[in-house]
Amino acid sequence: MQARLLNTAAEKTEADALIVPIVEGQTSVPAEAQALDKKLKGAIEQLLKDREFRGKFMELVPVHNLNNAASKWTVLVGVGKLDQLDMVRLRNALQAAGRVLRKRGHRRVAIVLPKEVAARASAADLARAATEGIGLSNFDVGSLKTRHDHAVTQIDSLSLIGLNGDRNATQALKDAVALTDATNRIREWVNAPANAFTPAVFADKVKESVKGTALDLKVLDVDDMRRLKMGALLAVARGSDEPAKMIVLRYSGGRKNGPNLALVGKGITFDSGGISIKPAQNMEMMKSDMGGGAAVVGAMLAIAELKPKINVIGIVPTDQARRCGDGLWRQDDRDHQHRCRGPADPVGWDHLRRQRGRDPHRRHRHPDRIDHAHARPARHRGLRKRPGVDGSGAPGRRSRRRAYLGASHLGRLRRADRE
Repeated sequence: MQARLLNTAAEKTEADALIVPIVEGQTSVPAEAQALDKKLKGAIEQLLKDREFRGKFMELVPVHNLNNAASKWTVLVGVGKLDQLDMVRLRNALQAAGRVLRKRGHRRVAIVLPKEVAARASAADLARAATEGIGLSNFDVGSLKTRHDHAVTQIDSLSLIGLNGDRNATQALKDAVALTDATNRIREWVNAPANAFTPAVFADKVKESVKGTALDLKVLDVDDMRRLKMGALLAVARGSDEPAKMIVLRYSGGRKNGPNLALVGKGITFDSGGISIKPAQNMEMMKSDMGGGAAVVGAMLAIAELKPKINVIGIVPTDQARRCGDGLWRQDDRDHQHRCRGPADPVGWDHLRRQRGRDPHRRHRHPDRIDHAHARPARHRGLRKRPGVDGSGAPGRRSRRRAYLGASHLGRLRRADRE
């Protein structure tokens, strides 16, 4: 996205959409938009007087200009009460407006900053907040959907009116564009599914991103890490079919042999847990466990664009912390926790018992196929209160029999393990 400062009047600004922030409770048109309102035959003033637009936080009303102005649409955006307005709220309100405008197919956006809003912060802070708001709205959270409900475009151009070409504001625009571009790229990586964003893909994405920048990249593979005795990372990676990687990014903007700022981020592309498998609830969100490592890469990309006079090193160890491959018995990775079946699961348990020469299908061996990794022992399950054969809450004869057989079965398993 490109951003710039304009000294052009609002009614003469060419854009697909012209955003006018309005404070809650305001009943008159801001001075910066009065000439535009005359072109629109008092449409904005009428909306404010009739209280059809109240300026509440994130409230939005589009007005078609009907070829009466250089822009196609005028969009009134509420920024809430004036005494509560800060740059975070301004950024959030503009970000919400940007998402709506993208769905309407608008690519060129201009923002008129009234004096009431501009007085809340410096020109540089205003420029950064406005640019970040529109820039962050370019992230498409539904990019992986097969079909969108609306045609979604990217906002390519942003113009700010009302800052009068302030030098600090101009630099703030450039900084904000660099930060939002890096942020949106990382958000796309975190949003990707784990099967499409493995450690190898992570390293390839970083290689592609650093091309043409001042960053020095080095990716360590398994052999390199084994030679450097990085046993902890390699131990975690042994449970997965995906080989581990170590991504190292360097930026040398400071003096030679000067101090280094180190950024380290966790790059686990999926984490189902190790010996203790995590609960199935929200397991799909473990794809975002590499968010810390992605944030480090995004920060390094932004640093390379901003060119500060410091030395920075970014380190991202990445692998998959999930139990599959040779970590346990190799089985089909299709169960709901995205892990391979081990000896604690029924299939693996049967396999283990057959290997030991015992018939798992004999009744006294396992009366109800207990999964010892995730269920309570049968002696506890059978003794819980439930209606017995006599209709009372006490366990009946059949329940007591199941509890006795379950306890006996569990004891035999433990003795077999000790042998």
